[in-house]
Formats: sequence, structure tokens, C-alpha cells
Amino acid sequence: MLPKPQTDGGFKGGDPALMDMLMPSPLTLNLPRAERLADLIRPNEGWDEESLLRARSFFLLSAAGVGLP
Repeated sequence: MLPKPQTDGGFKGGDPALMDMLMPSPLTLNLPRAERLADLIRPNEGWDEESLLRARSFFLLSAAGVGLP
């Protein structure tokens, strides 16, 4: 019933109409703080451009108040 998250941020499969009917309120996601998420993705050999951009997105989401405490 639940769509499967894809690596590009989209979803695949599932039955969105059935899920919408069975769930009267939306799901919420409570992610760890941006600092913790950044620590989790930091490469062992140090920051590179790709990992810095990913970490920056955590802080942008946090600043916007989206999904982070």
C-alpha cells in the first residue's frame, strides 16, 4: 500500500488513493537534528563537495522548519 521511496526523492508503486482513504491525517517525519544528520553522512576521509551539499540541505530544511525538530 505504501509507495517505495526512490533515490531521487520520488516514490514508486503503492496505492496512493487507498492510502489517502485509510489515513485521515498526514504522516509526519521527525528527523534527527541537522547537526546529527550531517555527522552521519560525513565521509571518513573528510568532506567533499557532494557530502557538503547534502549536509547543507539538512540545515536548509531545519531553517525552514521542515521535518526537523
